[in-house]
Amino acid sequence: FGSGLGSSCDRLVEFYNKSDYPEYYAQLRLSSHSQYFEVLLEMGVFALIGLIALYVMFPVFFEGKARVFAIFVMAMYAIQGLTDAMLGGCTGIMVLCIAILFCMMLANEQLKIEEKA
Repeated sequence: FGSGLGSSCDRLVEFYNKSDYPEYYAQLRLSSHSQYFEVLLEMGVFALIGLIALYVMFPVFFEGKARVFAIFVMAMYAIQGLTDAMLGGCTGIMVLCIAILFCMMLANEQLKIEEKA
């Protein structure tokens, strides 16, 4: 089930201390640098499956340009998640929310165009 939100750095420090890594690794308190690994450490397997499902299923709710944009945004977050834990901070969440709102705006504009036709 994971070790709790915000605990991934502590878990990595414990791992560094128990393993044969140099002591300064634990002192630096480095992050995992992977959104997937961080979610797995903090929230467990079910949350990781949910995150991947979000990336895959989100574009299904849109059509046309909004779907294309949603696929682009989710692909960008999915690829970036391999090298950075962006959703762990306010900036990552805020950018994702703005992208979701933009998808909704595109979908709304498409509905207005279809209603006029």
